[in-house]
Amino acid sequence: MKRLIQLKSVLLIFVLLISTISPYSVEAATFTDVSTTDSRYVAINWAVENGYMDKKGARFMPNEAVTETELLKVLAVIDGNYVFSQTDEDMRYNYYGSIYIPLKGTLNKSARKQSITREEFARIYAATQSYDLTNYHAVQYLYANEISIGDYTSKTYAAYQPTKVLTRGDLAVFLYRGVAKAKGNFLVHGLASSATGKDDVKVTLP
Repeated sequence: MKRLIQLKSVLLIFVLLISTISPYSVEAATFTDVSTTDSRYVAINWAVENGYMDKKGARFMPNEAVTETELLKVLAVIDGNYVFSQTDEDMRYNYYGSIYIPLKGTLNKSARKQSITREEFARIYAATQSYDLTNYHAVQYLYANEISIGDYTSKTYAAYQPTKVLTRGDLAVFLYRGVAKAKGNFLVHGLASSATGKDDVKVTLP
């Protein structure tokens, strides 16, 4: 009888342990258009599993261009300082415009649906960390902080492919590196005034 009670106790403890652990176990997402061998897979899976970016059915569409408003939506979800509506586009623009993130759509709503380039992303990302930089310096800032790694042979402005549109795959990778660097506590700080490149002197070009 005593042994039976002990066995029941062990089983109860085991069940409690399982119920405690299981909510934290995350199953990798399956995509029909992103292979697990794709260099972007880990970042894309992280973005989807954490609710930062969404799938479209079973597809992630990694090569689809990102619009400015889509970028801002993702930033608002990741940003620990943003405590306002996650569904109100105007609220997001009002907030990030008030801290001078260099966005075209703050004053021009038609620009919100336009694709942004990789160099525009570099300036926006730098501004989230309180760096007011022009294009060349913003790209170098991404290199210096390991947000971008260039083309594996050089870390030049051209190697960053600045004039290409930012894709969903690009965004997942860049933000994965940024949030990892922040150890999960990513905060958008913004600027004290309109972006004009005032901090270029803080970033050394190669």
